[in-house]
Amino acid sequence: MAGKDNRAYEADEKTSIELQKPDSGVLDEAGKTHPAGQKELHPTVSTTTPDSGEFGWVIVAASLYLYTFTESAYGYGVFFVPFEDYFGSSNAETAWLVSAQIGTMCIVGPLASMCVNRLGCRVSAMFGSVFAAVSTFCSTFSPNIAVLILFQVLRFGQGFVNVPANVSVGRYIARRRGLAAGIVTSGGGIAAFVFPPFFNFLLMQYGWKGALWIYSGLVLNGLVCSFVYPSLTKAATTNKPDERTDKQDGRTDTHDERTDTQDGRTDKQDDRTDKHDEQTDRAAGVENAELNETGVTKRPDSTNKKHESFCDSLRKYFDLSVLKSPAFLVYWFSVALTSAGLLIPSTFLPPLANDLDIDSTRAAFLVSIMGIASTASRIASGFLADLSCCDPLIMNGAALVIGGLATSLVPFLETYPLLAAYSAVYGCCLGGFVSLRTPILIELLGLAKFIDSFGILFVAHAIGCYAGSPLAGFISDLTSDYSLAFQVTGAIIGLSGVICVPLCCHIRRSPTRTIDEIEIE
Repeated sequence: MAGKDNRAYEADEKTSIELQKPDSGVLDEAGKTHPAGQKELHPTVSTTTPDSGEFGWVIVAASLYLYTFTESAYGYGVFFVPFEDYFGSSNAETAWLVSAQIGTMCIVGPLASMCVNRLGCRVSAMFGSVFAAVSTFCSTFSPNIAVLILFQVLRFGQGFVNVPANVSVGRYIARRRGLAAGIVTSGGGIAAFVFPPFFNFLLMQYGWKGALWIYSGLVLNGLVCSFVYPSLTKAATTNKPDERTDKQDGRTDTHDERTDTQDGRTDKQDDRTDKHDEQTDRAAGVENAELNETGVTKRPDSTNKKHESFCDSLRKYFDLSVLKSPAFLVYWFSVALTSAGLLIPSTFLPPLANDLDIDSTRAAFLVSIMGIASTASRIASGFLADLSCCDPLIMNGAALVIGGLATSLVPFLETYPLLAAYSAVYGCCLGGFVSLRTPILIELLGLAKFIDSFGILFVAHAIGCYAGSPLAGFISDLTSDYSLAFQVTGAIIGLSGVICVPLCCHIRRSPTRTIDEIEIE
């Protein structure tokens, strides 16, 4: 009987040790394990690796459609005269339509990144598509220009579409990431080339209200494209301890002292694991986490959710630690400067051509030339960025310097062929800047920080868009000429390329780090 009791004691002791072993529980995204019943797995990212093969290019095609319609504001110029005639508004008031639309789309970038981290690309793009379509449709019932501008501000839903369209490339494409980014961002060039004549056709056939109704329906089609993005799925049901487990745990407690002696490192290891989990959740977010071999990521423990503050929740789903990176701050400032001059050539080149006695049709086609060149450049730049012999940072800096110099020379171009040549050069430089954002951010910060950094980068775009065009308009009104406005714009764009030079030195000092291993120091 005594021998039997000893064997039972040894069996219970073995059970106690097995229950406390760190490798007997649930595997989290950091490769750590947790005892069963202590951690709760919430809806997680589906088991899609960073390179989704052929399906990844289906995602690229959907992102191209979504991105194209987020850039459709570049074709809104054809609505200016109808809006002025209908509402009796001034040029300055009507000009706010494009600035409000693009600036608001960019300013919500951080919120869109948070939505992608928390809910995934699919939900974010679906929400943005529906909200933008409804806002566009309702804008046709505006009684005055102020309400119309307000509805353009409410089209911030496009920001919730633009961010998933961009970051999905970094998430699901690995082998040809630069080319994929170039294809997606070429939607901006397509929009600049296609939407002006398309909107003009709709205006002639249906008027501005009918044109916006049709356009809102096309925007709503983004809802269909959004379903292409992988969804968040239930990775596992909640592992709650039942009564039997409780009884085993109770029996285990009778041997805690002896177990701690034999495996004293268990509690400390669990503490370290919990601390590591908290850091991992805050650094990687939810969907933005780098997937491990199992493809499973973990949501924060719901038992602690009710005790955490709102700021703590924001930190978990939106990582502001990217602001601690000097390299990212330099690039952020460069993007803000570039965005300040980004829209000025396409806005002021047609009236400048009119002042040179060039007819309006040919003057408007200069913007289409920019769009064609930008489309080709975005794809080509993305392809070159994938080559080992090409540095995206150097390509970006060179494109901005060349574009800035060319813009500064515009006042000396007095013939249509020269202006057309400038449009092609500027379009190529603009396309390179846009398509290289994805590989540059991943090179500077790594894939784990990509979504958060992209959202913060959108704030730089917004600041530039809000400040650049009014400044150029003020200079033009002050001098009664466009020459000084183009020269100042060229200097700003060129400066934005020059300040990217330190970034090249920053990357070269860390030659052994791969893209996905770069962390903020």
